[in-house]
Amino acid sequence: MISADLGKPLEGYVAQLVESGRYGSKSEVLREGVRLVQEREMRLVALDTSITRGLADADAGRTKPAIEVFDRLAAKYQKIDDADVNTVTHSDEPNVVVMRQDYYNSLIETLHLMSSPENAVHVAKSIAEYRDAQAVRRDLDTAE
Repeated sequence: MISADLGKPLEGYVAQLVESGRYGSKSEVLREGVRLVQEREMRLVALDTSITRGLADADAGRTKPAIEVFDRLAAKYQKIDDADVNTVTHSDEPNVVVMRQDYYNSLIETLHLMSSPENAVHVAKSIAEYRDAQAVRRDLDTAE
């Protein structure tokens, strides 16, 4: 078991959270806090990995001229513009976004995949493996 001195300001805040009913106990507050720190640390590890990979790519000369990158981004955003996404505005109501079903489904799938730090790290690792030609092709019908 861990025993920690949080100091008066944090002790008071933890007590306030428990008294408000938001949390059932001091331990519950602390577990949530540690879980949030753990999630942040996982995101930082993923960021550090990406930075290290980017620096290694730059050191190895695996870079592209800025104009080439800008042209690719312009083409990508043109595709987004062509995705038939429209905003319907109304003076008295919130705006409504209308888009193709396949575009919406893709957005929802991406949100789901990236909704947890574990998934985000896994997806980033998989993309890196694919880019580094380390991906393994599998037939999903016969995979164990």
